[in-house]
Amino acid sequence: MEILSNFTVEVKDQEIYRYLGYKENSDIRSRYLNLIVELKKLSNFLVRPISIYTIVSADKISSHRIFKKTEMVAFSVCSIGPALEEKVSKFTQSGELTKGLILDAIGSCVVEEVADYANFRICTCAKNLDLLVSRRFSPGYSSWKIEGQKLIFKILDGNKIGVKLLDSMMMVPRKSISFAVNLSKDISSSDVKIKCSRCNFKNCPYRHSSV
Repeated sequence: MEILSNFTVEVKDQEIYRYLGYKENSDIRSRYLNLIVELKKLSNFLVRPISIYTIVSADKISSHRIFKKTEMVAFSVCSIGPALEEKVSKFTQSGELTKGLILDAIGSCVVEEVADYANFRICTCAKNLDLLVSRRFSPGYSSWKIEGQKLIFKILDGNKIGVKLLDSMMMVPRKSISFAVNLSKDISSSDVKIKCSRCNFKNCPYRHSSV
């Protein structure tokens, strides 16, 4: 089990535009562009990127079909802490809804980058084990029900990075991500390509060459 902290992540403006529902920055009024610049700077003082992950043998966990035909499974919980969402709430309560919306989008982008960084570190471990890594998947998506959160938080102590799992299966702070990836020699090339195409960690040395 390893905790990742004291690292920084870079959020691209285009990702923020995407979270705000824009395809091109030309669609955004200049006032909003200025706000994005301002709030990105503010977010640097509010986010605390942190993650915890571990890799376990597949025979030690649930027999759910998403873990079949794999040798090992990595689990991770990632967060940026509570300060950013607290600031979003303050903006909303004071009627500064646009600022709240933009800062919330920035927070979503940052925590995705934290998950990408954790995934990169898992890829490094997998490389040392001569294993391939599948795309990452989270409880509540595809065939893995939201109750899969219980498995992740049973294996990982989220409290060590300040993340708590509620009875509703939601995490606090809200800007948190939990996920798993399979590690195996037999993962298909197409699955590796999908994983890499969805990851924003562009300088990863383990990125599939055709992505």
